[in-house]
Formats: sequence, C-alpha cells, structure tokens
Amino acid sequence: MRLLTYIEALRPFYPGLGQDRKWNGTTRAADVQHCPGLEEWPGFWAGVHKVIRECNGKEFRTLKPPSTTKEAVRLGHSKQTQQHQPLLSAVDVSNLLDITVGRPVTDILRSAYGTDAGFEGPRSAVPIGDPNRVLCVGQMPVRQKKTNMHPITRNKPLLIIDVKPSWVLYLPPHITITFNQQRHKILTQPRGRRYQNELIRAVSQMFAHMHINNVLYGVLTTYHSTYFFKRIDAEGKYPRLLVSPLIRRIDIGESSLVAAFVGLAVLASRQGHGRVAHGTPGPFCRVLDANPGTNRQHLVVDGPIGTQPLDGDTRRVRRSRGDPRIRVRIRLVEFLSRNLASTFRGVLEVGQVPREVVFKIYDLSIPEVADVCADELKAYDALGPIQGTIVPRIWAVGTLYGIYRVIAMDPCGYPVPEPPPPEFYEAAPALFRAIHGHNVVHNDIDLRNFLVSQGQYRVIDFNSAKIGTPAQIEHEERYLLSLLQKMKKGYIYRSQNDTSG
Repeated sequence: MRLLTYIEALRPFYPGLGQDRKWNGTTRAADVQHCPGLEEWPGFWAGVHKVIRECNGKEFRTLKPPSTTKEAVRLGHSKQTQQHQPLLSAVDVSNLLDITVGRPVTDILRSAYGTDAGFEGPRSAVPIGDPNRVLCVGQMPVRQKKTNMHPITRNKPLLIIDVKPSWVLYLPPHITITFNQQRHKILTQPRGRRYQNELIRAVSQMFAHMHINNVLYGVLTTYHSTYFFKRIDAEGKYPRLLVSPLIRRIDIGESSLVAAFVGLAVLASRQGHGRVAHGTPGPFCRVLDANPGTNRQHLVVDGPIGTQPLDGDTRRVRRSRGDPRIRVRIRLVEFLSRNLASTFRGVLEVGQVPREVVFKIYDLSIPEVADVCADELKAYDALGPIQGTIVPRIWAVGTLYGIYRVIAMDPCGYPVPEPPPPEFYEAAPALFRAIHGHNVVHNDIDLRNFLVSQGQYRVIDFNSAKIGTPAQIEHEERYLLSLLQKMKKGYIYRSQNDTSG
C-alpha cells in the first residue's frame, strides 16, 4: 500500500464525552516567566510534506488498509471500537491517542522510514519529568549507576507530548496572539498576584519538559486540536519557541495529525541537537535565586555555554548578608537512576563555591509525586541532627521552572557489595536505631538503599519514609533483623514485598 493512500484512509474517531468527567487540569503550574513568547513556525507544513513525499510511488506491503477487519479493530476504525465508553479523564484521551494516532505513526515509521519508534511513558523515555507521552526511538537497556538496581531502558526522545482533555483546555485557533497577550498581562502583575489560566499553564509546562530534557520538539493536544512546538537555542540568548498552525482531528491526508507526527519524528531522528544527544540535560548551569527579589532577571542568559537563571523557593542555603543576590547554581553531570525521582551526579555552586553532590529531582506537576517529595523532605528535616553521618546531608532544596523540586545532597559512597561483608550486619541495626530515635520509619529497607564509603555506611532514599508511631518503629526493627538473618543465610532480598527464597 502506498504511504499517502494509507494516511488518507485513516479516520481518527471520537467517542464523545462522559457525564462524570474528571477535571485533570495542570496541577502545579510551571512559571510562565521561564517560558518565552510564541512565534509562528514558518515552513512547518513544507517540512512535513517533504518527508511524506520522500516515499511517493513506493509500495509498502507491511502497511495494511485500515478497512480490513483486523486493522480496523487495531486502529480504532471498527464500529465495535467506536462504541468505546465516553471519555472521562486525561488518561482516556491519552489512550485514545495511542490507538488512533500512535499505532499508525509507529507502523509508518517502521515500514516506510526504518525507524523503530513509538509512544512510550515518560519514565523510560526522558530523564526528568512526567509528560503524558513521549514519541521515542528504542535503545539498549542502561544499568542504573546509583545502586545495584535492575537496568532500565533509556530511549531517545523525539517529541514530548502533553495531553489535556478538551473540556479542560481550549486551544484557540490563533494561539500565538492569545498566549503572548495573556503572558504579557501576567508578567506585569506583582508576583504574588499572578494567576495563570490553563492555556498559560499548559504551554509553560510543555516548554519546561522540552527545555530541561533538551528535546527539540513538543506537542500539546486535546485530541480535537493539536499544536506542535519547536525550541530554537541561540548562544548567549534565551531559547525561542515556535508553534505550528492548528491541526484538527478531522484534518486528513498530508495535513493530518498522523502526517505531522510522522514528519516531525523523522526530522527529529535525523537531527543532532547542540552538544549533547536528545533527552540529555544540557551541559550548562541552571540557577536558582536565593533572593526572590531578583526573579525579574530570570530571562537573562550569560556565559559562553549559557547560564540559565531560574526560579527561587530555595531553602537550606546560607545567604550572604553582604550580597543579597547570591545565586545557587546546579550543573547536572551524569544520570544515575530514574523512578519517582530522577537522580544525577552533579555540582552545586553557592556563590562561587562548587561542591560535588547528588541531585534528586521530582516533577511536582504530578500530585502523587509531589506528596512523596514532601514526605521525604519532612523525614530529612526530622533527621537533621544525624545528616552527614547516618543519612545524607541536604545542602539545598529549590525548584526549576516552578515545577521541578531539586534536592542537593551529599554523595555517600557506593552500593554495598553482594553478599554484604560481615561488618554490614553490625552497622545496619545501629544505623536504624539512630533513624528510629528521631521517630522516622524508612518503609523501604533494601540492600540497594545502603551505601558505603571507606567503611562508613549510610542509609539513603527516604521517599517512602514517614514520621512513625512506636508500633511502626518496632515493626520495622523486627523486619530489619529478620532481613539480616536471611541475608546471612545467602538470600539477598530486593524489597520488603519480595517473598522469593
């Protein structure tokens, strides 16, 4: 089947809206002052059409007509599929996008362009943050360097996709004018009185996901309406953000949503970006102001490789009385691991003083993740007297773009070898007696959450920790002793829920 014939035969359906719809708006908003104004994207369709027409006249046997029974079901064209339950949440919209757009895009990229790409969740596709979907190229599994955790798959992101329900976000036909006017109005207001509507919040969040992960292209869609974004970096200047014409669900052929995804994915896969690969945080410093009064300077960029002044909300930083505008700068050097938080080895600079640290970065736009982050910080606050001896010392806590919580802490050493040496069995109970002495329960006792350096052991990863009751503390003490006994017998238990062995 010819490519253009296949694209023209696609008819993404819409199942309608349910009565008990969930709001699913942008919860924790990225700060619009870090998002540049929008500019028209000249030649957007010309670039897409050029990619599509590369395959003119070619037949692709693996592209099956959507009208066949099997393909109609798989691509959402059958009557049975189109009687799908009405949309109730952003998850429903994302799943619908996967079926009616993601599957044909994947088929086309593999069959016509030899690119093994598809829609994935964020935690296997980007180092930082939680956009709804990422169109990415699969790569080899990478061992997580922070601990002896299992390898994860690191994919190469091509497009970051943020999905919003149409009943939450209205995408206007002339988004450039609307967004820029609203952005200007917000930035003229006093900082404490700024209200960002859903359009401002959604575009700002999209830019934050693109910028921190060094991804060139982004997509903001309600399924009804879609805009594509392109980030342009210029040395010594703040990035520009271009936006495509509006693409509607009912558009077909070379001007359809599927064609746009294919064209941009092919262009992104063929392009290198800057000095590092797509999906790798850039090599420049990111700056958090300790003094919120300097926030208006955030759009200034200086330095030969770009120093980004970012937002405030910085804690645990000793401010200089003589210099109220001291800046806290972070440099992300090496990716270590990814779960609820992203972990990096890097450098923290307070003023001109650098310090090697480990960064944990949480995406606060996900309420459940924000709650975990808050609990971890409460635990570290309670453990303040033993920071630097039993648990890592926290050097700074701040935010990037208004939505990424950054925790800078001591690098405490290396994973405990398997099986653990004899001294580990003596050190572990003493460590937890000290932790429990401050009424904190860890809730995730696991060999991977111990580190060692020069014979000194530390306990890390308090993202499951809580301020505990005496009964909870006693239960965790019993569990630790039981775990250590089993480990002495040759069993390495990976988690409290593991019942193997």
